[in-house]
Amino acid sequence: MISLYILTKATEKIGLAVADQKIRELVIDRPEAPQLIGSIFLGKVVKVDKGLQAAFVDIGSDKHAYLERKELPEARRDPKKRMESLITEGQSLIVQVMKDAYDHKGARLTANITLPSQSLVYLPKGQYFATSRKIPEQLAKERKENLRQISQEEEGVIIRTSALQESDEQLENTYIRLRKWWYSLMEKSKHCTAPSCIWKDDAVTDRFIRSFSHEQLTEIYFEDVATLNDVKDRFPELEPKMQWDKTIINQLPKSIDQLYQEILDPIVIGKHGITLSIEHTEALTVIDVNSAGYSSKRVHGNTQLQVNLAAIPAITDQVRLRNISGMILIDFLKMKNTDDQKKVLQKLNKELLSDRVRTEVYGFTKLGLVEVTRKREAPLHSSLIRDATQKRSLSLSKESQLYQLERLILSYQQMNTESIIIEVNPTLYRLWQEMINVEQLSSHVRQDIYFVLTKGVAHFSEKLIGSTQLIADYLAEKPKQVIDKVI
Repeated sequence: MISLYILTKATEKIGLAVADQKIRELVIDRPEAPQLIGSIFLGKVVKVDKGLQAAFVDIGSDKHAYLERKELPEARRDPKKRMESLITEGQSLIVQVMKDAYDHKGARLTANITLPSQSLVYLPKGQYFATSRKIPEQLAKERKENLRQISQEEEGVIIRTSALQESDEQLENTYIRLRKWWYSLMEKSKHCTAPSCIWKDDAVTDRFIRSFSHEQLTEIYFEDVATLNDVKDRFPELEPKMQWDKTIINQLPKSIDQLYQEILDPIVIGKHGITLSIEHTEALTVIDVNSAGYSSKRVHGNTQLQVNLAAIPAITDQVRLRNISGMILIDFLKMKNTDDQKKVLQKLNKELLSDRVRTEVYGFTKLGLVEVTRKREAPLHSSLIRDATQKRSLSLSKESQLYQLERLILSYQQMNTESIIIEVNPTLYRLWQEMINVEQLSSHVRQDIYFVLTKGVAHFSEKLIGSTQLIADYLAEKPKQVIDKVI
């Protein structure tokens, strides 16, 4: 069973999935690296390419997004119609991001809009009704028929596994709620000028929560009561599992700073002395299994197979935790026996069944590597938090250091103190002024916070914590220092 921790007080929003006292998954949402997948835009068609049978659409991003003909509802109804007869350049169009921009490619779009809830996915122009394979056949048939009776015009729906936890009446209410939501988005689009975002599918408070089924979740913890109330409105069926606790960040198995350093470290030490070496390139990720420190009481000849089987849980854990996607090559210890290779593939497939992101195992290549692909839904976590200016660096980026400072300030709310002085590097302070919403942060902070601009510190350092009078006395003694009261 899984507990979710939703941290939204700081500029960097974080979602964590915890099971068996281990952080299993992490979602990071930063304003400088927005994740648009699932979000809905009123876009403007910039160019229709007759050769590609696709269009380039301006949704307000740096790069124009890509819309294929098959992603238009009209093309689904009449596959023979060409792109240029379906849309025109300059036209405004409601579209949804299927895939975020990556490297030099713009986002990929669809005009086949989907509005998801925990139990249903509403398809305004879908014209079909489908159910999860995990729902018994007879019940699936009944549920589809019930919803079909209240459907209108071109509507369709996908009934998710979580619908098993709801009654027919609850599903009907959800269906109607999603329809009203769609109508409100269409109405909003009438008052917007393209390009405009008409709904953002929030990575932490929407998509992350929705990705887990009702029965998987035991609790959802929020550090911010306003976020809890907002999520409660969108996921009323999950309300009994929601809890507010402003100290939840202290209840995690490890701190966010520790977690980030762990994610940046290419070496992972697993059970029985097995180590993994994880290396990322532009094209793929290579995971190397090393048995140099292997020790087990169950060694009976076939060490290679035992090591490889023992390494698989650690591999799948790291893939999820680090959000490794795209092409993945796993270099297991060499096995000559094809039966042993089959056992490794069977266990790997079994462990990956619990991965909520679509993953496919292609098997062993001629070079003895296992080839795996995992759908890319968000950036690799290390690419967000690492200092990209230094290759193979374990150092945090300037932005990561900034958010680390913000988390430090929020952590003071658990202390009985009145004022804090922090030494801050001038470069980091400039970034603070550009990126931190001080007014919003102030609503969560009760102390007076002072920054002393100091070139002598690499990033930031606590200087003095104490009473208002103690801090005032210190400031009076340092008239020449550049000191800014930020909160």
